[in-house]
Amino acid sequence: MILLVVFDGLRPDQVTSSGTPALWELARRGVRSLNHHSVYPTLTRVNVSSMFTGCYPTRHGVVGNSIYRPDVDPSWEISTGHQPDLVRLSELLGRGVMTAPTLGEVLHANGKTMTALGVGSSGNTFLHHPEAGSVGGAIVHPEFTVPDSLAAELNERFGPWPAAGVPNQHRIVRAVTVLIEYLLPVYAPAVATLWMSDPDSAHHKTGIGSRQSVDSIRLADEQLARVIAHIEKQGMADETDIIVVSDHGHSTVKEVIDVRGFLVEAGAKDSTDSTDVLVAHNGGSALIYMPGADGRRVADVTGLLMRQTWCGPVFSRAGPDGVPGSIPLSSIGYDHPTSPDIVLSFAWDADVNQNGVRGNVYSCGEVGVGLGNHGSASPYEVRNTLVAAGPHFKSGVTSMAPTSNADAFPTILRILGLESDSPVDGRVIEEALVGGPEPDEVFVSTSVLEGTAMLGDLTYRQEIQVSRVGNTTYMDKGRASRS
Repeated sequence: MILLVVFDGLRPDQVTSSGTPALWELARRGVRSLNHHSVYPTLTRVNVSSMFTGCYPTRHGVVGNSIYRPDVDPSWEISTGHQPDLVRLSELLGRGVMTAPTLGEVLHANGKTMTALGVGSSGNTFLHHPEAGSVGGAIVHPEFTVPDSLAAELNERFGPWPAAGVPNQHRIVRAVTVLIEYLLPVYAPAVATLWMSDPDSAHHKTGIGSRQSVDSIRLADEQLARVIAHIEKQGMADETDIIVVSDHGHSTVKEVIDVRGFLVEAGAKDSTDSTDVLVAHNGGSALIYMPGADGRRVADVTGLLMRQTWCGPVFSRAGPDGVPGSIPLSSIGYDHPTSPDIVLSFAWDADVNQNGVRGNVYSCGEVGVGLGNHGSASPYEVRNTLVAAGPHFKSGVTSMAPTSNADAFPTILRILGLESDSPVDGRVIEEALVGGPEPDEVFVSTSVLEGTAMLGDLTYRQEIQVSRVGNTTYMDKGRASRS
């Protein structure tokens, strides 16, 4: 069995011997990547989709936490964190939301089962295994289950779900109980997932490094220890690989920018509710759709954004030939047919917050100043956590070779002796597996993508650092400057 455990929003510098003793010990006897990457945009639903397809948004199509589909309904701002929105979108499309095969589908085709369990957003948990209704397995979330009948059975056995809290300890404890007392023995899955909503929830609501944030990490780690103890007590340790990841890092919000309102005030958008320019606020990034607009208008809006001090890197469908100074969406694995015309990543810095934690960012959306958020190309959000241990992983290894959440899918298939018939963007983390090369033997190349725009008396410049291992590209960080 492979157990994939997610600490939502856990920064790598929050993994310590005192704060996360169970995870620290797992790393000591397994493998830890110190150069693990979130997929850009560094958003939860983008990354959960990459984890379970091995693909970047260019293939799987989940391009944000909040998105528009002008081809379906230009007035509908779709929350991919809301399972009913995903179900409705799927029904309107007449197919699944994701446009790449999922891990659950590949397992089913090979006679194996997957279970998904999460206490984050309902859409997040749904995206673990969106085809469970047709290929089998199970999804368990406080708001819904697949199959539907499972909710009543779990409620009768374990009682109703506790209310959400900060930290979200009670729900996480219940989730672990359901995992070890029901899902593992009843389904005997080849792959099981456990998505813990902390510390992300605490970061958003109380700030990175706050007392509640620190407590949430410790309490989530205690539940990881509980899972490990169960596996050992049941005599399953010799046949169970545990992979622990986070979906993204976190930064502290230094100022909240209303991009939609800014464009209206600047005369670039007709009104707040108009559909000529659609803005989906996604924390550290803003997705901008301009259905039917010509290249000149897209370039004008982009130039307006580039002049603002809060604007960091800018990516566009047209690339620099159509939008001067922008980086093509294709360069970062984001050029899906449903991707927005413009993606703005907010500016960031390395200053400390009120709790002494480095990394600040401009942001959009509902998370306020001084609280934690993510979505940008800041290294404090791109860098996240990866620890793996078990019979297929090496012991006592720390690696600086780049990895990402998209590498989980091909690595899990390798461990299970399976392959996907469809192309993926991630790679098998060979250096972590028994018999694989040493991390220092992995060849890594690094380059910088550049963009420059002359905007009257202002010159906008951006740089995107990327690393490559074989055919897999990792976006390390990006920033912009003006002179």
